[in-house]
Amino acid sequence: LYAGDFANGGVASITDTRLGAVFNNMGSDFNFYISNIVTGAKTRSASFGWPEIQKTTISYRTFAELQALTETVDYKQFTVAERANAAYTLQPTGYAALAGDATLANGRVAQLQTNGYKNARFYGATGNGTTDDTTAMQAAISSLVQFESLHIPSGTYKISSTLTLSAWRTSIYGDGMSTRLRRSADGIDILHVTPANPASDVVSYFSLSNMELSGEGITNNTSGSGLRLTQVFRSLISNLHVNGNYGGILLEGCNSIHFNSLEIYADQNFNNEFKADSYLMKFVKQQLTSGVQLPSGIFIESLQARGSIGNGYLDKGIVIQAADNLWFNNTHIGILAGDAVYVNPQDANDSMFGINFKATHFDGGAASGSIMQNCVNYDIGASVPVSKIKGHSYVGCQFSNILNDGFKCNATEQLTVSDVVISDGRFNNIGGWGINIDDGLRYVISDSTFYDMTNSSGCIKIKDADFVKVDAIFGESPIGIQTTGNATRLMVEGIWQNVTDDVIISTGNSSKQIEGLSNSSFSTVASSSDISLRFPYDTFNITGVVTIDTINANSIADGRVVTLVFGGACAVANSAILLSSAFTSTTNSTLTLKYHSGSWIEISRSIR
Repeated sequence: LYAGDFANGGVASITDTRLGAVFNNMGSDFNFYISNIVTGAKTRSASFGWPEIQKTTISYRTFAELQALTETVDYKQFTVAERANAAYTLQPTGYAALAGDATLANGRVAQLQTNGYKNARFYGATGNGTTDDTTAMQAAISSLVQFESLHIPSGTYKISSTLTLSAWRTSIYGDGMSTRLRRSADGIDILHVTPANPASDVVSYFSLSNMELSGEGITNNTSGSGLRLTQVFRSLISNLHVNGNYGGILLEGCNSIHFNSLEIYADQNFNNEFKADSYLMKFVKQQLTSGVQLPSGIFIESLQARGSIGNGYLDKGIVIQAADNLWFNNTHIGILAGDAVYVNPQDANDSMFGINFKATHFDGGAASGSIMQNCVNYDIGASVPVSKIKGHSYVGCQFSNILNDGFKCNATEQLTVSDVVISDGRFNNIGGWGINIDDGLRYVISDSTFYDMTNSSGCIKIKDADFVKVDAIFGESPIGIQTTGNATRLMVEGIWQNVTDDVIISTGNSSKQIEGLSNSSFSTVASSSDISLRFPYDTFNITGVVTIDTINANSIADGRVVTLVFGGACAVANSAILLSSAFTSTTNSTLTLKYHSGSWIEISRSIR
């Protein structure tokens, strides 16, 4: 319709008519009446004067079309289809453009109208997977102020440099795994949430959800992470998939963050490359003007973390260099080249109080062929002072399919690591020791089971540790417990089956209290002048006819009672063994002895 079609003051009846720029040549005194406009099921009439018609919203397909305008009518409105139908209003002369605004060909500015909803497409992000969306995405993120959210709709957004956010009380969310931020360069973090001055400030009440942060396809992945959080407090990260990055999620400092429903994977395009010191999740301290901030009050619920998909392997899973009150619940961590959990303080300031794993499966991936080193490895340097690492627990966890140890702690000195609980654990298909403790203080291993350990070194090894309580079921293993060095004050209870060597082996200056151990099978011992009994068996089949002069009492607590069952004629000397009278056995004769104050004392005998 053109103004020339109507005389001034003319009347027309139009149905379903779109008003556009074609009205620009109408006279200022023109009144245009529209009736029978269908709106749903209703019919209505409207009257527009020329000033109103001039301000009618005009739609453009591309942002470039909007920029090419020379419009001068203040507050005229526009929409742009390629920017998710973003709305704009022409501002009076002198208005300074902000991120997302359109500067027209005549210099006037059409201001972006978000009306409480911000979309990354409003700022020029395409999500087509080939256009570099870094500048547009950073503009969208930088536009956020307190209490605002940014929606990143479905698409693959190419990111070539680190995106940063510093505003408080903001939220970024996608449409699930169909929203993908994919980095195209090595050495960058896809998203870094950090205050402008991390030495003295924080970012609080941040929320990130429903998207994928991917580094997949980078052929030489040597540094950078999917998500980096620096001094972020009281925040929520949920429904996040991070894959293909040298580092998955890095926390520097931070406090009170809840992670829920995370997936962190390696990239199948690593092509068998081993990435030294790469990780799935890492916790380090943040240096502050007034000291240091440890990652504290971090809760991770429902985490699936794998260091390999296809041919690629990451080095480590969860790397903890400093933390205070760190909780993992309902997680699966494995298929790595190094350790599933690596506890490694760097200096005297890296204390670790209250690290807890519950209902976690540490898994090398296969009963044979796994390259994962250890499930949990405490690699404590000599520079860490006493009482810095304490109060750790592993409850309801499974340790399986690895080359070396299930739980390994190298504490370097007794008081460095203390108060560690492993409860309701399951250990199986382990190449080294189920639990290997070297130094430390106050360990409790309770209600745990060792099985399918035939090819292992043994169930538990304890060296130089003090105050260790073990209550476990030992099965299908060469050795139940081995103590070495100055391991002292050890209490052992439990049940064992098919332990092919010794249930308990002790060397060095170890003191133990062995109680409540039970087994239904006999142990066979060849007679000799000095025999050693495989404890804690209660009954021993004695073969041969060599006179027994002494019985090795290592690892035996006062009050221990054993029964010797003889297969033939064999004498027991009445010297170191306190007998009621000389004893020479016949087939199936028995001799029951009790250990007391360093000597074996006869309780009863049966000569048949």
